[in-house]
Amino acid sequence: MKIGLPASAIISIITAGATSAPAATLYVSSYGNDSILKFQEDGTSSILQTMRFPTGVAFDSTGNLYVASQTGNTIAKFPREGIWSGFASTDLSGPYGLVFDKANNLYAVNGAISTIEKFSPQGTPSAFVPPGVVGGQSAITIDAADNIYIHAYLFAGSTGGVLRVTPSGEVSVFAQTTGGGANGLAFDSKSNLYVASFSDNIIEKITPSGTTSIFISDPGDGSVLNAPFGLAFDNSDNLYVANYGGNTIEKITQDGTASVFASSGLSNPTYLAFGPDIVAVPEPSAFDLFSIGLPAVLTYIGSRRPKPGQTSLLAPSVQAT
Repeated sequence: MKIGLPASAIISIITAGATSAPAATLYVSSYGNDSILKFQEDGTSSILQTMRFPTGVAFDSTGNLYVASQTGNTIAKFPREGIWSGFASTDLSGPYGLVFDKANNLYAVNGAISTIEKFSPQGTPSAFVPPGVVGGQSAITIDAADNIYIHAYLFAGSTGGVLRVTPSGEVSVFAQTTGGGANGLAFDSKSNLYVASFSDNIIEKITPSGTTSIFISDPGDGSVLNAPFGLAFDNSDNLYVANYGGNTIEKITQDGTASVFASSGLSNPTYLAFGPDIVAVPEPSAFDLFSIGLPAVLTYIGSRRPKPGQTSLLAPSVQAT
């Protein structure tokens, strides 16, 4: 089958408001309809870009957006000004969550091989957590000291839980959780860590000392949490949850009050992140197409090509039916 490459699908230009303004735009990878969506504060949505099976989304310190394609084994970069390009396409195998440290190194969870890959700001890869150390992770986040946190099923031959990885790569168990199949991790402003359980429809809260409690759970009908995936906090410590099974973004206040923030255009949302506003450019000229360069074209083509037999998102040990 011929793969179309419309110009509007491979070129974007990014603009941002004043640097003092809060990051009020929410970006969501909508896995089921191959889209990266953006939501304004009032919940209105628009499509930023199409990409085959998008997963992790993250912003660097200068406001550039990075998006992983799980089947394309690529990471695309959307700069604040200019056209998007391919950032990485090597040493990736089913990438899921993404996160940046203070030096703008990007960390990507390789869901297919249970590793964490580190990319320098220039895109040079290196193995941060190599094969055989942990098993079954997909979620990732980072604290103020640049410690990485992941949720893994296995560590050192036994049950994993939430693991902490120091900047030097030392791995230890930070806390155990009640729920299984965790795909979302996020810190609030008080350094409490929140963990979304994909399989049990709960979100747990872990204090800085490691004490775990259930922050919110679904009443049993999927009306609040339905296969929750990615998590993100706004500037007021409201928690936003990508409901993979419910096709909604849930907003949860610090007192546990839940409401539907958005549902328009969503199909199996996975990860989400707040950042500056990004505006896609209309149809570019032939010169624009030429200047985008081969890496970006290859990234786009790769992101549109599913793996053999791949029809839906496969969370670690959880297969969609």
